[in-house]
Amino acid sequence: MNQLPLTFLLHDVVWKIDAEADHILKEQHGLSFAKFYVLAVLYSCQPTTQADLATCLAYSPAAVSKALSALETDGLVEIKPHPSHARKTQVSLTAKATELVETCTAQLEGMFLERIQAAGLNPEHVRGNLDIINQVFKK
Repeated sequence: MNQLPLTFLLHDVVWKIDAEADHILKEQHGLSFAKFYVLAVLYSCQPTTQADLATCLAYSPAAVSKALSALETDGLVEIKPHPSHARKTQVSLTAKATELVETCTAQLEGMFLERIQAAGLNPEHVRGNLDIINQVFKK
């Protein structure tokens, strides 16, 4: 049996993790992983501008605008004029979204931790290896 090239293997692992997270989040919280990811990144850097959020997500400004519009409609983000720059908008999570991100993060982290331990892997070793890979591909 041929092994997948490392590039494809990494992509396959990420895709499987994303798909499982998407399933859990939709089933238990009515939230897609794509929306959760935007909320989770915003959680770590709020308040921020819409442009800076696009940079953090590595999304186009148009994609972020569309995502934020839907999240605002859902009552999960607040979009306001920037206090010191008239052409920018400031984005932050609502209290509802903050609680949702914290709950979902803990739930997903727990589920993945269980999977890693059930496979006989040391979570700290996995984290260390992922940190190294992340540094190798840092922009």
